[in-house]
Amino acid sequence: IYLDFDWTQTGALTSYAGNGWMWYQGTTDQIISAPSVFIVPKLRVDNGQKLILAQDVDVTTSLDLMNNGLIELGQYNLRLGASGVISNYDANNFIITNTTGTLKQTIGAGSTVVFPIGTVNTSYTPATLTNTGSVDDFKVRVKDQALRYGTSGPALTDHAVDKTWLIDDSGSGAPNILLKLQWNLSDQLPFFNNLSCGIAHYEPPGLWNNPPVPAGFSAANPVGGTAYEQSRGGFTNFSPFIVRDNLIFLSEDLLSFDAKRLNSDLVKLDWTMVKESNNKGFEIQRLLENETVFQTIGFVDGQGTTTNTTYYTFNDVNSFTDISYYRLKQIDSDNSYTYSVIRSVDGLKDHDPSYVDISTYPNPVVDELIIEFKKIPKGVKSATFKIINVAGQILYELDHEIKYNQFIQIDKVEQLVPAAYMLSIDLDNGHRVSQKFVKN
Repeated sequence: IYLDFDWTQTGALTSYAGNGWMWYQGTTDQIISAPSVFIVPKLRVDNGQKLILAQDVDVTTSLDLMNNGLIELGQYNLRLGASGVISNYDANNFIITNTTGTLKQTIGAGSTVVFPIGTVNTSYTPATLTNTGSVDDFKVRVKDQALRYGTSGPALTDHAVDKTWLIDDSGSGAPNILLKLQWNLSDQLPFFNNLSCGIAHYEPPGLWNNPPVPAGFSAANPVGGTAYEQSRGGFTNFSPFIVRDNLIFLSEDLLSFDAKRLNSDLVKLDWTMVKESNNKGFEIQRLLENETVFQTIGFVDGQGTTTNTTYYTFNDVNSFTDISYYRLKQIDSDNSYTYSVIRSVDGLKDHDPSYVDISTYPNPVVDELIIEFKKIPKGVKSATFKIINVAGQILYELDHEIKYNQFIQIDKVEQLVPAAYMLSIDLDNGHRVSQKFVKN
């Protein structure tokens, strides 16, 4: 059956047998909709655009992504039969897992299966599973952002790839998986070191199974000049997976770490530990924008071993007018150590009449975003605020008067779906400030 338009199934029969193809060859997006799971022996996408699912689809034999063959799952699942295969997948032809829908395939003993997936049509981030155990069924999708607690918590902002691969098995077999993940150069968060990285797995009861340091970290393999891949074996249970480098492993006992400029000469660091084990203390390290190496600027004693929550603070005399970066090096009593995430702080460029100092928080945000104007150029009286999604669409716009030391609250954030957004602030002097935030 050759189709130039949508397939809308209205009758009760949704299962088609035989050995024929359902061949989508339109010139625009096409849709499959049906009252229940739609089953077809062979499916070919040849439309140069996307095939969009409006129902779960089972392909019993062959799925061919032959010509810009993109399939967008949305909330629906695409399942390959036990002997089904996907062909002609690559960086232009793959499955878009843009919400909760998954790609389901069976992986036999000794078999390797590629799950050709990505979050949007320009971001191919496949997962390859090689099974050295017994046969099992797997469902896989990839989502934007790497979150601190696997599927919840604040988004990681550095030293990781900004993707999470959600991989689950049916539990009927006993698989042993060698996992290979691929990502794009543009997916790498600031300071991510692809010369020393590895795959991490978030496991019950709630801890990251990180590669051993340093043996588990290695250089990622380049793919086609703009992508990389990394592998790790021995997985027998499944949940969220991310790719991270070896400088983000400050214990999960670190509840928070923040850096804030108090004035032109002083930066305050605050961090909280929910508990500590053999903690000698913290080296405070700083990197200025014109430097290449972090320098130790102070030390704060730890509490040794305690189950109490401890609040720490450190003030750094810093009048640098560009960006300063801070991190913690937590040292145990045996001198082993781990690092925190990195926080950045702007300088106050009082010598620059066009400089504007704006803070937005909290980030991530749930319902209300606060914008603080610490410094604005002389003569500026108003600004236009816009919230823009990753597709470039303006979702919210507000004109408002502004002045020094003013706080503006945007409560429309609670209406946004969880994702990353850009806040654009256009001052009335033609200057624009853009800041990224995440809606939880």
